[in-house]
Amino acid sequence: MTPEAEAPAGGAAAFDYLIGSWRVRHRLWSERTARWLRLEGPYRMAPILDGSANLDHAEIADLPPYPFIGSSIRIYDPEQDAWAIGWIDNLSHAFGSIVSGPMRGGRGEFHGTRPGPAGTRLVRFRWRFLPPDRARWIQGVSDDDGATWRATWAMSFRREPDDAQGRTRSS
Repeated sequence: MTPEAEAPAGGAAAFDYLIGSWRVRHRLWSERTARWLRLEGPYRMAPILDGSANLDHAEIADLPPYPFIGSSIRIYDPEQDAWAIGWIDNLSHAFGSIVSGPMRGGRGEFHGTRPGPAGTRLVRFRWRFLPPDRARWIQGVSDDDGATWRATWAMSFRREPDDAQGRTRSS
């Protein structure tokens, strides 16, 4: 394995592993149908703000009622050694909850809150980089202050074979 393919240790470079183009398999829980949807789509990520933040773009062409497009922005806070992650998409037309936490050695766990059916719901994102060309993200929710968690969305990433950009840091 080359050094460029390894997961970064942490700090402002912690998400550099995701730079470039990926193919993503989504497993998304549908509250409407009470079943898991299995979908695929492209994903790309690029650094911004001289490498202290990054912006991604994800698409799912066949998510009813129309194509789903979403983006997250991540920004690193060196004083806290933590990342804040926000989400927007074309279905909700609003900013999602901000989650925050550390990302080190290709693993991260990020926590926040959002409205739920019975009040405030905890939300958790878990990232895991699987060098040289895979990654995994899982979103979970808790309605009991974190005693139990339920997965609501999982994404399995595979780097596009022709993606040379993602093998080295660019800013």
